[in-house]
Amino acid sequence: MNTHLFITLLRWDYLLQIRYHLLTAVAVVTAGYVVIFSVLQHLATDELLIILVFSDPVMLGFLCIGALVLFEQDAGTLQALVVTPVRTWHYLWSKALTLTLTALVCAIGMAVIARGANFNLVWFCLAVVLSSIVFVFVGFTGITRVATFNTYLLIVPVYLAH
Repeated sequence: MNTHLFITLLRWDYLLQIRYHLLTAVAVVTAGYVVIFSVLQHLATDELLIILVFSDPVMLGFLCIGALVLFEQDAGTLQALVVTPVRTWHYLWSKALTLTLTALVCAIGMAVIARGANFNLVWFCLAVVLSSIVFVFVGFTGITRVATFNTYLLIVPVYLAH
C-alpha cells in the first residue's frame, strides 16, 4: 500500500467535505444536539441519550457518503480515478475513515455534554467507530443504485428497515 497516496486521499476527502459544506452541516447538527442535551439534561434517560448519540454519527456517515459520491460523480472525479494509481479500496477506506473520524468527534462531544466524563471512553469510541464504518459502507451500496441525492434520501428508510 502506498501510504503517501492514502494520506493524500484522506486530506483530499477532508477538503471536499469542507468545500461541499458537509462539515459545516455536521457541526450545526451536533451543536443542536449539544444545546438540547445541555437544556434537557435532567430529563434525558440513558436510553434516549444512547439512541441520539449513536443515531447522529451513524446517519452522518450514511448521508454524507451519498452526498460526497454524487458530488464527485457530477464533477467527473469517479471517471478520472480509473486512470490514477488509486485503488478502489483506497477510495472507499479514505471516505470511511474521514467520515468516521468526524462522527467520532461529534459523538464524543455529544456524550460529554450529556453525561460529562461518566462513561467508558474506550468502549464508546469502539462502538461509534464500528457503527460509523458499517453505515458508511451501507451508504456506498445504496448510492450505487441512484442518480440523485433526493432519490438516495428516499431509499434511506429501506436500508434502515433491513
